[in-house]
Amino acid sequence: MDMLDIVPERPQEENLMEQKLRHSFGWRRREDTLEDPIRGLIFEYIEGQNIDKAYITEAAAKSLRDQLNHLHSLDIGHGDLFPRNIMVSNDGRALLIDFSSAKIYPHIMFKLHEREIFEKWMRDEKRTLELVLFRLRRVSYLYLVTCYLFAHTRELKRHEGMIFSEAQTEEEAFGGTVSSWADGSYSVVE
Repeated sequence: MDMLDIVPERPQEENLMEQKLRHSFGWRRREDTLEDPIRGLIFEYIEGQNIDKAYITEAAAKSLRDQLNHLHSLDIGHGDLFPRNIMVSNDGRALLIDFSSAKIYPHIMFKLHEREIFEKWMRDEKRTLELVLFRLRRVSYLYLVTCYLFAHTRELKRHEGMIFSEAQTEEEAFGGTVSSWADGSYSVVE
């Protein structure tokens, strides 16, 4: 008996989401666990580093966009899309990690229960990813000289010649004024 059959009063939305998730990923279970009703996650250890310290290719940047689009097509938002949760493996694969804050539509949180609010929330994740990718190409330094603050921008050596975004400014990459939550938790290491 499937664990899902035990809960007959389960909301229809949950049943639909379960069906969507069941058919979206080719999850291979070990033969000796096929009848086990308990599900779990097994995480692969990946040798690498966070995106803010890693070398990334244009193909890897496209892969990140594709991964986020796939999640969103399943009505799942990442929930914590910052550089600390984007990893680049030693073989150059870019991966979204840490789904502990992910949200599935419809979400119990009242603000994310309405479809248009959830869609705006997912659009904001895409905007944040574009900002992160834009910043991988350029680094800004702020320095203080006798009470004057100066800013200097230059291209990161490890990404010279790469084009992750057609945007020319952070605002253009983000699609408007960069909000404080999108700007937070970000540093680039050269």
